[in-house]
Amino acid sequence: MPEAPDDDDALIALQKLDALTEQHKIAFLRTVPGFHEELAAALWWRLGEAYEARDVYTAYQWYEKALTRLHHLDELRETAAEICVNVAQTLEEQNKHAECARFLNRAIELQPDYVIALTYRGSVYAFLEEYDQASADYDRAIALDPQNAGAYKGRGDV
Repeated sequence: MPEAPDDDDALIALQKLDALTEQHKIAFLRTVPGFHEELAAALWWRLGEAYEARDVYTAYQWYEKALTRLHHLDELRETAAEICVNVAQTLEEQNKHAECARFLNRAIELQPDYVIALTYRGSVYAFLEEYDQASADYDRAIALDPQNAGAYKGRGDV
């Protein structure tokens, strides 16, 4: 995907384009079925990118919408998993640890080998005193990345 727009005019233009696609279904040849759906999903992906620096939760919502049609694309799944971790960090800053865990669960669902999310979720579960789950996350993170000092420390603390 191209670099996300960084000005308000570009963001407004993307939102208007999304509204237009909902109002006026673009007619494509029957030889390209589903093209409209993929085009709309690419637009939602772009809107997610545009919101990343402004509002991570809104970015997350756009990525989830894009995933409804483009779930098979690894790049989108990886980007959505990263935004889930960013949302989790925002929630942790607000002391909303249980909600934080929900977004980390989604990140790991999207990208099962996401070591950062596993390590982070381990620390959240430790905070929530769910030590068995925390230990399992740390163990999995270590199995994926034996150099992950944070996971070793977290497992030791648990």
